[in-house]
Amino acid sequence: MVWNKLIMAKHRFIYWQFFNSQFLTRDHLSRFISIISSLCPVCDLALESHSHLFLDCLFSRRLFGEISSWLGIFKWPSSQVELQEWCFSATRDLKHQILNVFYAAALYFIWKNRNNCIFELACYNISSVSSEIRKVVKCRILGLGLHRVSKMDSYLINIVEGW
Repeated sequence: MVWNKLIMAKHRFIYWQFFNSQFLTRDHLSRFISIISSLCPVCDLALESHSHLFLDCLFSRRLFGEISSWLGIFKWPSSQVELQEWCFSATRDLKHQILNVFYAAALYFIWKNRNNCIFELACYNISSVSSEIRKVVKCRILGLGLHRVSKMDSYLINIVEGW
């Protein structure tokens, strides 16, 4: 499901990097170069690691809560393994594909926010990131022009249109 056509290419790449632990977080970088601070540049509360940034960081957790407030059925996995198991066992029905697009978009925007915090010295606010995820997913799903949809899929598309 990582390479699903509903997921934007740049989101797919980040999704793939997540599953392969390929991010250059500060814990990885500190093995090769001297790092002034190993703290997470987003929350500044814990050491930045792959797991912390995407699963435990205060920003990420608040973002998942914000998404859940308008998506309703969104449950962020508690581990990388849990997300991998869900992703690879998910059915190909539209509901699971839409959730998969949300997971990929959330990972992408968490990484984008992290980089913005480092290179621009300004982090995004949670509500604007949540809103951007909603817009991106909506445009992606509605823009692909899904044909021959079941009644349930038609219902889901109507919900997406209402966002």
